[in-house]
Amino acid sequence: MAVLPSVRFLVPLIAALVCALVLAACGGGGEEGREGLTAREITDEELVLMLLPKAEMGEQYAGLSFVHDPGLTTADDIIKDAFQPEEQAEDLERFPLVSASDVVYAESTIAEESGEPTGQTVGFAVYLFEDAEAASGYVEEELADLEEQVGSMRTGPAHWDQKLTAAERFKPGRIGDESHGIRFTLTSFVDPSLTIDARATVVWFRRGRLLASVSISTTMGDPDFRKAAEALARKLDERIQAVLRGELMPMPVGGPGA
Repeated sequence: MAVLPSVRFLVPLIAALVCALVLAACGGGGEEGREGLTAREITDEELVLMLLPKAEMGEQYAGLSFVHDPGLTTADDIIKDAFQPEEQAEDLERFPLVSASDVVYAESTIAEESGEPTGQTVGFAVYLFEDAEAASGYVEEELADLEEQVGSMRTGPAHWDQKLTAAERFKPGRIGDESHGIRFTLTSFVDPSLTIDARATVVWFRRGRLLASVSISTTMGDPDFRKAAEALARKLDERIQAVLRGELMPMPVGGPGA
């Protein structure tokens, strides 16, 4: 099979496209009211600080590097990268988003036998909605949309034809106030001689009006990442709570990097 000269960069690029579709048992113990710790004002700096750094992910992720550095993302960005932008725009109108942050890490190699790109990507996202009802409604809508869009085609951001070929929900353990999981496959038709399947596992969880997601994707085989995604989601939830309690605080402007 012919391999494109830039094939080494396909894995992180495809994985970033997968993460774009996502944006997806610590209970809410002791929190009062629907909003809990998230009832207060949450700054953009805190949203970025909530994203899990590689140092806290575990040794098995040591080979990952940044594809997309931690930072803020807008509703327009989310709409533009959605599998069906018009539906995404309607969702965000029904469930108003205040702000969001995300980060994507990836590791890519070239398989010795086939010469095809392989690799693994991990993405984190944290969304702040106007209230808990909006956060809860949004994630349910996203999961339903993925299931309904199986078989649909689109032209992706890299100008490749892409097809959502499978989507199946699963139930992770309790994280935050509610949690959900889904596995899906996104097929990218890079050129007539190269088709790549990216299989993603996503765990979403809500804490008050914050909605967070962990996604793990790969272009190599069909591994079961459900437990790994759930474990990272618990670590992400712990970090989010630490920021909400003021145990982790953004560095002052001009200070050393966090």
